[in-house]
Amino acid sequence: MNVPVNFRSVDIPAELQSCFATQRAAYLAAPEPSYDQRIADLKTLGNS
Repeated sequence: MNVPVNFRSVDIPAELQSCFATQRAAYLAAPEPSYDQRIADLKTLGNS
């Protein structure tokens, strides 16, 4: 069973907070990318 975590009581390093904020902003900008965008993103990952 998963126990709810009060994230305010967890000390998250600034580097991770920045990463999470970037991910959250990207999701909020395009919460449901199109099929074509998803394929393009996967191809970009393959080239990394």
